[in-house]
Amino acid sequence: METSFFEANLKSNPHLPVIVFSVTRSGEKITVEADKRLRHLVRPFTDKYRDDALFSAEAIADLAETVKKAMSKYGRFSVDPSSFDVIVTKTAASFQGKAVGMLPPAEIYRGSGDDFPEELADLAETAKTNALICTAEQDGRIVSAAYTFEEPTENRYCEIGVETCEEYRRRHFALAALRVLLTELEKRKVTAIYCYEKKNEASDALSAACGFEICEEGYDVAVFREGKN
Repeated sequence: METSFFEANLKSNPHLPVIVFSVTRSGEKITVEADKRLRHLVRPFTDKYRDDALFSAEAIADLAETVKKAMSKYGRFSVDPSSFDVIVTKTAASFQGKAVGMLPPAEIYRGSGDDFPEELADLAETAKTNALICTAEQDGRIVSAAYTFEEPTENRYCEIGVETCEEYRRRHFALAALRVLLTELEKRKVTAIYCYEKKNEASDALSAACGFEICEEGYDVAVFREGKN
């Protein structure tokens, strides 16, 4: 296990260095932690510097400069580890391409919303917007859908959701719809953000199968997959 700490001297007490940021590597896993008040500063660095680069002198110096500029906004930082949040946990192993067998048919949805089953009726309103919806069908009936909450804009982040009729869950319909959605978002260079309750094992498995990475973990889990094209 290897840990790098970033320490900063506060304006209010320049003689007292406190830990505000840490990066720990254990085997293939890399975990980034930071004081809760620095979440908005740390997250961009976990995107910019990946894997071993998080330990680089350039990464630490870059972060240090940003934090120093922001220090005057805050009071004293706590050195209590319980004040830290896990910003991101990454593993080198990729879940992309995980074997799941033959997937059900799925495609970009181009209807009016009238053909959604009652369980997915909320998506009828989404279909009237510029959001992107991808659906999976069984016997000509829509049984699952993966969708964006807004119009996906090129080179931006976009939150997504997934819904499946109860009797068709755990049969890869959601995976089929989500993979079509992700393919379309990657064409637009859109990074997909998917949030779900931490106890939701089905969503956890779904995000892993599609190569998402954790960017925030707490009561809810937030994962992302970057638009690569």
